[in-house]
Amino acid sequence: MNKIYVYVLLAVIAIAGCKTRKDASLSKTPPAVKKLEPSVASPQAILLNTAAANANTFTFYKSRGTANYRDAKTQIELEVEITMEKNSYIMLSAKAVLGIEVTRVLLTKDTISILDRMNRKHIVTDYRYIEKLTNTKLSLSQLQQLFIGNPLFTPSDSNSSVDSILNYIVVNSLVSPTHTQVLYLRQSTVKPTRNLITDKSNGREFKTEYDEFHIHGSNMYPSDFTINIRAEKSVECRFTLNYFAFVKEKELNFVVPKNYQTLRM
Repeated sequence: MNKIYVYVLLAVIAIAGCKTRKDASLSKTPPAVKKLEPSVASPQAILLNTAAANANTFTFYKSRGTANYRDAKTQIELEVEITMEKNSYIMLSAKAVLGIEVTRVLLTKDTISILDRMNRKHIVTDYRYIEKLTNTKLSLSQLQQLFIGNPLFTPSDSNSSVDSILNYIVVNSLVSPTHTQVLYLRQSTVKPTRNLITDKSNGREFKTEYDEFHIHGSNMYPSDFTINIRAEKSVECRFTLNYFAFVKEKELNFVVPKNYQTLRM
């Protein structure tokens, strides 16, 4: 299997199953829902505005844990560390047995850089590669929203419809002429538990499911989540995170060794 494919996926996404997962459990009492002042807007618009007001926020984010990647031919578990600054970068470090780093991935606004430690290569690509893998156009900001547990595309009153199923609010949105987003919000917190992007032209899917959370102030950051893709390949990656920090203590460390071969894709 092409190693760059695994590395990029570990940095940003994974799975394509249709199984139903249990409702998310919380390690602490969830934060209170922010109430909006009464307005003359429609009930749907008020609900969507409430969801936006209760979205998770961050300036700096760091987490550690494991990532379990699986596709038709490959299954691997790696230790991962995810570091992000809002609208600036995402950096992911993946380590194998004995803490040996196998790859380091840096995503900025327009570039993806990958250090393949095992083969001493520096791979440089752009977000067209992400689009090919996921069948969805995604930006740095949207990938950051994925990791902190917000919708990839913010629903608006003009392009969405709202329904309810059991304990969930279901928001269907048209996000492009070919793509729809189905967002499941937990009624008690108005925060996402599932986000499904579907390409209507070919049935390909990109799904994220959030199972457990780390509560920090009014934020509920995902600590156990699975990303599913049914596109060019069907893959799954489950992140289980057990450490979080939100204060930046040192600068970004992404240095390309001089003896690495640079490949542009």
